[in-house]
Amino acid sequence: MPVLGALIVAGHLDRVGWALPAGALLLAWVAGRGRHWLGTALAALPQAAAAVLVWRAAPAAAVLVLGVPLIVLFVRWYAARAATAADTHDDARAFRREVRDLATVTLGALAPPLVAGVALGGAAYRLPYRLSGHPEARALVLGLAAGLLLCGVLALTALLIARGRPVVAAAVALGAALSAVSPVLVVGLAVTYLVGLIPAVHAVVDPDRY
Repeated sequence: MPVLGALIVAGHLDRVGWALPAGALLLAWVAGRGRHWLGTALAALPQAAAAVLVWRAAPAAAVLVLGVPLIVLFVRWYAARAATAADTHDDARAFRREVRDLATVTLGALAPPLVAGVALGGAAYRLPYRLSGHPEARALVLGLAAGLLLCGVLALTALLIARGRPVVAAAVALGAALSAVSPVLVVGLAVTYLVGLIPAVHAVVDPDRY
């Protein structure tokens, strides 16, 4: 399913473009293993579309490919910890503490791409004098910012899929795709990221959902 979807979505892209949607579909497949395939596919397609559209709008966002293995490891680590949280603690208080610690680490790992992406986006309009007159320099910095933010959004959606919320993940990924066709790509991705953090926090912090 993920491989076939990647071939369909990326059939007319070059090698870098092929890797972006393939990576997004891989994330959805890893996060959705053991869950209903229809829900995973529902979230995977907007993820792949967001990757393609952001890459088209900002080619420097291809840096996303380098982040996919890290996101896969992050999601697998979280899924493994979440699956064993209830089994390793008989005491309710210890279980809640374990969930709280897991949520703190998980949400803390989602913060750096947002902070770095927003910082780079702001820096693109405050380049040194010798670079400020070169549109290519600003486009490069904005592309890197978009790539970092998209990395975070995909990690966020993969986490939501792992927590059994593929519809919410699809909505967040769709927001990222819409940001790519707007004139304010970095701002749109940052807003999508912040909005997506709300259901993510609710999904990982509430002990009753484990």
